Amino acid sequence: MIRACACVVLGLTVSTLGACAPYVNIPAQGGDVAANNPNLVTTANVIAAAVKAAAGDQPFSTDYAIVLPQGSTDSTYEFVIKKMGPGSGAVWYSQGVPEGTPTVKVKQIRIRGAEAEVDIERPSEGGTGGGTPTLMTAYLQWEVFTGWHAQRLRIWRIGVDAVGSIP
Repeated sequence: MIRACACVVLGLTVSTLGACAPYVNIPAQGGDVAANNPNLVTTANVIAAAVKAAAGDQPFSTDYAIVLPQGSTDSTYEFVIKKMGPGSGAVWYSQGVPEGTPTVKVKQIRIRGAEAEVDIERPSEGGTGGGTPTLMTAYLQWEVFTGWHAQRLRIWRIGVDAVGSIP
């Protein structure tokens, strides 16, 4: 009985540690010791959950482009789109986003253990993606059996241009 309980505890501990990147800042902060790689599996899982929540807040009636942080590889784009699920409408363009395509941009990512925050820029209107760009923050939580999921979205009532230059 004790051996079975120990195995269950060990299994849950290993699965928890394997799924969390304890400390991530993207883009890198001056002097930090955090991971800054957008291609880590945990980071890609966080991105997929955040973009899915942001795009689902006011759904687009057409496909929309996603733009990941600088340094993201083609395989990370493919992973994120696949993780978002069929019918998500997310696409990526390796040669730049065509004019007039609604675009969801991942601007900043902060992961602290089983909690994450992702700043996203997207068109203020759903449908065809019109309106001015809006900045929102997705607050995410990681759980053992469900993985990363958005708990809430905060839409900032300040123009994207007023925020400053976020890469």
